[in-house]
This record gives sequence, C-alpha cells and structure tokens, in this order.
Amino acid sequence: TTVSKSERAFVELGVKQMIRNDGRSPRDFRPISVDADVLPQAMGSARVTIGKCPIGGNGGTDVLATIKGEVVVPTDDRPLDGAFEVCVDVASSLFVGVRNRRDMREEMNAELSGAVTRFLANTLPLQSLCIMPSRFAWRLYVDVVVLQSDGNVLDAVSFAVWTALQRAKLPVLVPVEAEAGHEDNFVLDSNPEHATALDVAQVPLNVTVTAIGGLFVLDASRHEEACGEYRVAVAVNKLKECCGIYQVGSSVLSPVDLESVLECAQVAAASIFSGLEEATTRRPGERGKTNPTVNDSGGTGFPDIPLQSAGFFALAAIGLPRSACMLTAIEKNTFFVVDGAIKNEASGSGEPYRTRALLKTRLLAPFG
Repeated sequence: TTVSKSERAFVELGVKQMIRNDGRSPRDFRPISVDADVLPQAMGSARVTIGKCPIGGNGGTDVLATIKGEVVVPTDDRPLDGAFEVCVDVASSLFVGVRNRRDMREEMNAELSGAVTRFLANTLPLQSLCIMPSRFAWRLYVDVVVLQSDGNVLDAVSFAVWTALQRAKLPVLVPVEAEAGHEDNFVLDSNPEHATALDVAQVPLNVTVTAIGGLFVLDASRHEEACGEYRVAVAVNKLKECCGIYQVGSSVLSPVDLESVLECAQVAAASIFSGLEEATTRRPGERGKTNPTVNDSGGTGFPDIPLQSAGFFALAAIGLPRSACMLTAIEKNTFFVVDGAIKNEASGSGEPYRTRALLKTRLLAPFG
C-alpha cells in the first residue's frame, strides 16, 4: 500500500492523540473471531478473522489453518523425533492489479512460512511425535491459507496455527511385536475417543508491534503498516516467555524501546491466549455466535448471549441505530455503553464514547 505524506501525517497525528482511524487507541486490537474444527477431514483446523465488519461480515484479515499428519521413517540424525512442515499460501486474489504479483506473492509466502517454522522449531515437542524409535514417527503438515488481508497477517496466521494445533488429535498407534520379540509394526486404534492431543504448552503466539510517530501500536491495519517506521514481531508463549523476535524495517531499535515492545507483546499475548482457549472450549452449539449478525430487514440482530466475564472474546451486543457494538470482557471487567460512555461494570467509572460502532477493552497503558 502506497500512502502520501499527508496521509502519513494524518495517521501519525491520530496515534499521538491516542485515537486511530477506526477509533481504537494504540493498544487496542480489532475484533477477533475464531472458529475451530471447521474442516472435519483434518486432524485440527481453525479459522481466525481480525477486524471483520460486524455488519455484512466483510473486510479484515481472514486466515484458515489445518493440521494433517502421516507416518514416516525418522531421519538417521534424529531417530527419536517426528517432524513438521509448514506451508503458508496467500490467495492470489489479494495481488490483483499489483506489478510483479507473482514474485511478491512468492516472497510473502516464503516469509510467512519461514516465520511460522522458526517459532515452531524449538517449541513443538517433536519427541512426542515418535511412534517407534528409528522406525515410525509422525510428520505434521501445517497448511495455512490467507484468504483476505487488511494488515497484521503474521499475527492472524499464528493465532490460527496455535488454535489448530491445540485442537489437533493424533490417533493412537499400538506397536506390534514381531516373531523375534521386538516391535516391528503397529496397528491403528480407530476409536476417536482414544486420540491424543498435541502438547502446545510451549508453542507461542506472535504479536506484532508497529512504530508510528514515535509510539507503538498493536494490530496495525494495512494502511497503518504503510505509515509505520518499522515493525517488531515478538513470539510469546503462555508463560510470557519471549521465544523469538524479528524486526521489519531499517530503523534502529533502542534498548529502551525494545523493553517497551517486549512488555507490550507479553501483556497482549496473555490476553489473547485466554481468548483463544475460551473460544476453543465453547460447546459446539455456541460456535459461530461471537459476532453480531444482520437480519434480512437490514437492522442488526444480536445473538442471545448473556453478558459474562469469559476472557478476551466474551461479547455483549448492545443495539445502536443502524450499527452494532461489540464489547469484550477481560479478567472479570465487563465494559458496556450507557448514554454514550464506556463504563466499567465493577467500578462504574466511565470515559467518553469515542467510536461509533466497534469498542475494544484496553490492553496496555499508553506508550510514550
């Protein structure tokens, strides 16, 4: 995306005034929608959308991830380990009208595939994929398709991959002893209830922090990414440990800024982990009800979900004329709209209502 000097100045001024083009503060994420087990043919699958408009369901960054596996022979240098392979494919429709579209698409595919491979390489326990040492092991295929892009693609890809891995189930393979007394083959336990889950305790999420106008923002849109000086992608696991860091851009990142970036990523990742776990543990009948819908008459129809504190994705929909309001609850603090103000259900404190349609709870204090 190409931006002019005036557009860049407008975006930077908004960030400095703590309000972005879509009404968010620098530390806010756009609404996140998660659907798990969307492809029954896969061992695990998930579809994650960031920033989808609740009216019409268009826009945003849309990513689909699947996990499949096959039994292979371990390599000679790692006889006790399984393996995995990552392939990220960005839809060619996203490059319509772009010069050198094939080269740009291949470069983006390689960059995203390499990033996911790096943060899985040292965090996915490959020894748990071994069936029989030096004989059989699982090879996992992590396939991701970017269906739509409006910025922050790497974060959306990591959210989808983590959710798909968390939902993946491996069938139990029972070793069979040969006549000589050693294990030579295996049989498949076809009972799905005996399938085992993958260990994703150390698998991180990626949180990208973008520097705009001397401040750091989370979940930058495509237009904001074009206005940023640089981006720093930080991989953080559930223990708030930094598993990797990657900078895009030529600007120098000072130690003070690095400390702020890491703190930002750790706090954001903790909230997102809570939300992803909540989204993947809903009852099947509750799936797909996290976003407001539009009825045939053009008005907003909201699912009958009670206001509750259920992590990052707990939503309460409040009807506004010809619009929708999406709210979240974090750590037992439920925010709602009363007479044009955002109020905290626990303390009753309020602040000016700054956005017309979408509201998100804050993740961090202002950066500066």
